[in-house]
Amino acid sequence: MIEGRITEADLLAAYRLHSRKGWRVLIVFWGLGALAIVLGYLALRAGYQAGFLFRALGVGLVIGVTLSLVLALVLRCVAVLRNLGRIHREDAELQRPFTYAWDDEALRRRTTTSRWDRPWSDYLRWKQDDRLVLLYRSSVVFEPIPKP
Repeated sequence: MIEGRITEADLLAAYRLHSRKGWRVLIVFWGLGALAIVLGYLALRAGYQAGFLFRALGVGLVIGVTLSLVLALVLRCVAVLRNLGRIHREDAELQRPFTYAWDDEALRRRTTTSRWDRPWSDYLRWKQDDRLVLLYRSSVVFEPIPKP
């Protein structure tokens, strides 16, 4: 049995654990973007001898990819993490003390206002670190459970 309360720090740790694999995708995205910028630069340099089309292609690649990479980083790091405090404040269920219990059939959660039993078969996968266990009901919906 686990008793406690999800804090804002727990929620931040849960989202960091959830997005760990996403950083690999972002690194690949950045690598491909850097390649596109280099190709754009080469097209821009070649365009001075070949004409307007190559210059336009080079400028478009360099500017478009650079802006995309910056936007991806801003959305990933700033927008999502900035909203976690608001999410925690607005979701009353996250602020209530809870009790988790389990057996071979189901996970049970009790709070002052709710009770549910969820069969283990409802969960698709799980992740854990030294602080939390995330039980996934879909690829993006998870239940954060602090470790005792």
